[in-house]
Amino acid sequence: MLLDGQQVTISIKEKDGIIKGSPDALLPVLEITEAQMEQKTPAGQAVPGTEKTAFTGIVKNNIVQIPIHLRPKSEEELKQWQDNINKGKEDGTYTYTFGGPTNITNETQKASTAKIILENAQKGNAKNTKIENGKTSSEEEIKKVLVIKNYQAGETITFKLLKKVPEFLYLHVKTQGQRQHDKKFLNKVGAYFEIGGGKCSCNRDLTVSEFKEILKHLRESEGLEINNIWNPQNPGGASPSDTSIASTLDKLNKVMKKYEINSCIRRVYFIAECYHETDRFRSTKEYTSSHTAGYDPYRGRGIIQLTHKEAYERYSFYRNQNSLLTNPDEVATNLDLAFDSAGWYFKQGKLLSVGDSWSPNSTDRQRYNLNNRSYPKSNYDTKFTTPNGSIVKRYGSIDLNLVADNDDIVVISYLINGGNKGLEERKKYVTGLKKIPVFICDKNKTQPSSGDWHDPVDNPMSTNLYQNGNFDNTSKIWGLFGDDIRREVSRKHTGLDFFAERGKPIYACVDGTVYNRRWHSGYGNTITIKVKDPQAFMERKRTDYTRKTTREMEKGASWSDSGDIFLFYAHLHSVKDFTFGQEVRCGQQLGTTGRSGVTGGTCAPHLHFEIFCRYSMGVGTSYRINPAYFVNYKFYDEQSESERNAQTNEKNKGKINEVNGAAKLNETNLN
Repeated sequence: MLLDGQQVTISIKEKDGIIKGSPDALLPVLEITEAQMEQKTPAGQAVPGTEKTAFTGIVKNNIVQIPIHLRPKSEEELKQWQDNINKGKEDGTYTYTFGGPTNITNETQKASTAKIILENAQKGNAKNTKIENGKTSSEEEIKKVLVIKNYQAGETITFKLLKKVPEFLYLHVKTQGQRQHDKKFLNKVGAYFEIGGGKCSCNRDLTVSEFKEILKHLRESEGLEINNIWNPQNPGGASPSDTSIASTLDKLNKVMKKYEINSCIRRVYFIAECYHETDRFRSTKEYTSSHTAGYDPYRGRGIIQLTHKEAYERYSFYRNQNSLLTNPDEVATNLDLAFDSAGWYFKQGKLLSVGDSWSPNSTDRQRYNLNNRSYPKSNYDTKFTTPNGSIVKRYGSIDLNLVADNDDIVVISYLINGGNKGLEERKKYVTGLKKIPVFICDKNKTQPSSGDWHDPVDNPMSTNLYQNGNFDNTSKIWGLFGDDIRREVSRKHTGLDFFAERGKPIYACVDGTVYNRRWHSGYGNTITIKVKDPQAFMERKRTDYTRKTTREMEKGASWSDSGDIFLFYAHLHSVKDFTFGQEVRCGQQLGTTGRSGVTGGTCAPHLHFEIFCRYSMGVGTSYRINPAYFVNYKFYDEQSESERNAQTNEKNKGKINEVNGAAKLNETNLN
């Protein structure tokens, strides 16, 4: 108690200097009041607190208490902290070898070349070795070593590698008692305060504090108490016998491990669906309604609401637990069963026919704007009775983890709920959960949400053949985007060509309005959609796309990320009747694919698809961006044998001339 009543000065310092750039650097953070610890910063207002590098307090009972917010005052500086932590520290170098001539004439080309080099090094493309696991680099590091010159095949550059590591902090404390005290605390292995370091939720258990943060984020905006879970609000509901947060988290962790819900994106989807199905973690049993009488006593129970007799029979068969049929309330009141039934359903419980693959039927695809992506089926032994009395001993199902991997909220909700009921609420939960630090993860960024996106054609794949049907290494890239793609004939290619037999449907990728519907020389019958929400469209831009050739470009001159965006579909066989400004919805059919505009015919029918920010024809790639950064298509190397054969089969039909399509459109603009 010798220091009681004495003033103490405390500073927070970095061990390695990942944030500020030098070891033992002082970290400026915010001093706040105890009241501010529980307050949420109002939207648009500055975060509360006073930024300091040294904090003073009075010792009381050998303790000094100073509330802080571990961040700087400035949002811009906070972003710099986050960027530095995400990049990590220097750890070795990487030597990259150019596979062919690469001419860099300006800073823009230097930046685009750096991006390609980083992609190639990360994935081991272009005959370069893959950067070892756990390390990476950045476009900025590569730009530092690139110069404006014409690099020849075989030339090399060497750039720094980065390794993501934890950011360790410790305390430096000074005070004056009977003598001067100047000590460091928490500054040894195992004692440092750790931030960063790749602590997303992938392949590990969630902690109690992380689960409480999840509950806080989900419930706070709706005015619900964080700790008040499993408290039914309506007649017919039920709660498990153990309603504690600790037990709930324990079962959640066990189920996620058992059923391979092991990545951040899978957990985001699983928790979002469970939260919605249980009325915000309030009831493990479906409330009484006008519908429940039709399937009682097998109403929804568990945290994904096991519903209907066949589901209880299949789950009972899986667990070899017949008591679930005579006492179905066990699934609601037993916390283990409530969670396990949900994990089982997520992994293998969706009832489908026996088979090899599943994709939505055309009727539901149109009705609910479903992505047509195909998923593999697994087939399981079972025993259940259909309403007509027949006994079924085998069923097919798909692993909803795979749907979550594709970030497809519309399809996963459709499979769980049978339609789009509650879809907007589920979207809200998914979007919100992704922003929680424990779920901030690169795997969450691989695909845009397909609930707001539909590919322009089903199962998009690039063309493999020239118009005359010939095939070689260059024909595989002939339909890609870039000024230099068709250098052999000195022609630029302004879009991306997707193989499509005549008569296949084309779709609006997003909500928008019809901007044009007309004939264009060289393009044939076309339709152009003006995107309703350009900002949301740009947020869907893929970060994982690797260009297939050094000839391919990301965007042309004069492309702008802000302003209008148009989607252009060409070589169409038919186009539905539309008027200028008519609204179209994501996934709505616009027409059919064909061969229009191709004088002399073609052996390689395709949809020519462009994305541009200004409606201007005959200007090459100007105002245009590569559609590959938005459409998750299959290049030649990713196509199955049957998919490649489909293109060959079209070639074998010979060069077919359908230059006008079903009917040639007018050669004037709609407006």
